[in-house]
Order: sequence, then structure tokens, then C-alpha cells
Amino acid sequence: WFPLDPGAGQRRHHELGLFILILSGFGLTALFLMLPLLPEAIRRLTLFSMLSNQGRRARAFLVSPSTALPLLAISVIGHFLTLACIYGLAASMGFNISWTAIIVATPPVFLITMLPISIGGWGLREGALVAGLALFQIPAEAALALSISFGIMLILINIPGGIIWLAARREETHK
Repeated sequence: WFPLDPGAGQRRHHELGLFILILSGFGLTALFLMLPLLPEAIRRLTLFSMLSNQGRRARAFLVSPSTALPLLAISVIGHFLTLACIYGLAASMGFNISWTAIIVATPPVFLITMLPISIGGWGLREGALVAGLALFQIPAEAALALSISFGIMLILINIPGGIIWLAARREETHK
């Protein structure tokens, strides 16, 4: 089979990789929620014990519709607003990035930046966003500038919360 577009095969590999990454995320979440169902001998191991306890708590929380539905709604709204910020930031920088590209490329970036191998996700976010937006033929320079701008925006947004946290901590230590 010979596609008319010579880059189509490479894009399909990227799309397949992204699909596998998303599927892996769902699989790991399901596995995490099923940890409390492991045999007792395995759950007694230190690592599995901690994970099993967290899995049990998450499962109890998510099984109840009265807590799961509001949590899901807040989560979806929060992620949508973050995606809207990224889209608005890209538009303000003059980049022609579609909603589809933002919606598909950025959630895996958020997942990757949660890995505890860098400070605040710096470097991971940039590399992942450049790779994710490359699937949509967005130049690496534009994706990198967007990612750095988003990172700076996150710092600026979190400064007031950090000041409040430090002030509350200082009051608590003086008591």
C-alpha cells in the first residue's frame, strides 16, 4: 500500500503512539483502582500496601455518584479552561493552531509533566508539546514558544497562592 502523501506513514505512527499512550493511561488507572483486589500476600508488600490503600480510597470515592459526578464535572471544566488558555495564548502569539490540535496534543503533555523527574515539569512540557504539536505540522519553534509562555503563565498565576501559603505557614509556626 502506497499512500499519496509521503509523510502519511510517519503521521500514522505518531497517531498510533499517541493512541497507545492514551490507552496505557486508561489501563494504568484501571490497574490502580483494582489494586485492592490483589491477593493479601502481595498487598502486604510495602509498595503494594501503600498503592493498595490509595486505590481503595480512590475506588470508594469514585464509586459513589454523589461524589464522582461533581468531581468529574469540576475536572472536565478545569481541563477545558486550561485548554482554552493554551488556545488563547497561541492565538495571541499569532500561531494558527486548531482546537483539534490543542485538544489532542496537550492532555498527554499534562500527564508527562506530572512525572517527578524535573522541577515543575520544565523541559518535559516543552519536549512533549513540541512532539505532540508536530503531529499537526506546527513548527517546533512555535510549539516551544507556546510551551515556555504557558509555563511562565503558570508561575505568574501561582505566585499569589504561594504567598498566601507562606503567610499561613508563618502564622502556624508562631502559634
